[in-house]
Amino acid sequence: MTEAAEKNDLAFLCDASEPVEGEGFRVELPNFPALAVFKYDDKFFVIDDKCSHGNASLCDGDVDGCEVECPFHAGAFNFMTGEPTAAPCTVPVRTYEARVVEGKLYMVI
Repeated sequence: MTEAAEKNDLAFLCDASEPVEGEGFRVELPNFPALAVFKYDDKFFVIDDKCSHGNASLCDGDVDGCEVECPFHAGAFNFMTGEPTAAPCTVPVRTYEARVVEGKLYMVI
């Protein structure tokens, strides 16, 4: 286990079997904004669920490879980096490091 895990700097998100590749998986934790979890190429990525351009849930958007399209204005983000990839989105969304420990998905806090 990593030093961060030993210091309890991990927040439990879900079982690693729950997120499905090609779909967003929404998680709500106390003291955090809603989060969107994406699985891509057997890796997990966590970003803020709210689009930086408007009040839309990115979990409701279409996923194409490592990009998610905002359901409101068709802007898009690379969920691996949080960077916008299509207008009108210009501000990145926050990303969080994801870790799998014993079949459970966590984010580093």
